[in-house]
Amino acid sequence: MIDFPEMFIFSAPFIKLHNPEAKIYLYDKENFTPEFVTQQLPEYDFAFIPNYAMSELLGLSDMLFMINILSFQEMTGAQVDNYLQFAYYNVKYGVYSDNYDCYLINNSDLGSVTTRMEKHFKLFPAPEKYADLVTKRGKITNFSQFRRFIALKEELLLINFEEFSEESRRLEEGLKAVIK
Repeated sequence: MIDFPEMFIFSAPFIKLHNPEAKIYLYDKENFTPEFVTQQLPEYDFAFIPNYAMSELLGLSDMLFMINILSFQEMTGAQVDNYLQFAYYNVKYGVYSDNYDCYLINNSDLGSVTTRMEKHFKLFPAPEKYADLVTKRGKITNFSQFRRFIALKEELLLINFEEFSEESRRLEEGLKAVIK
């Protein structure tokens, strides 16, 4: 988990309470070396890393997905861009975002979360779907600005899923034959 360190007061005990057997790492600048990140950090079930140390995770290669719920909307544009660039270069598949597009009480330079995400990822559902929703309701409200996206890297969209499905089917048949 990458967040403001003061948020770990809530999240770390919650995770430990609901996962008592989990191996948990709480950031310690003394041992947070590149070697630790690549060799020991993957052994933990949960890791709590402060936002200012995110760039030190660059050597970690097994991050599959980034999840952001209700926090992009509270950041500055530069902060959101930093997270999205990190995700683009270091997360295998992409980002799940559950945020207001233009948060009414954010007076920073953020602008549209959707627009910032589109610079790096292909968004699902297409952002136009939300525009249609607003048009059908007839007025823009804070709720109508709420957006959920799966943001995938463009190169993932080049996969030939028909070939992939055929290969999966052959593998499944092969495994069934071995089991018999």
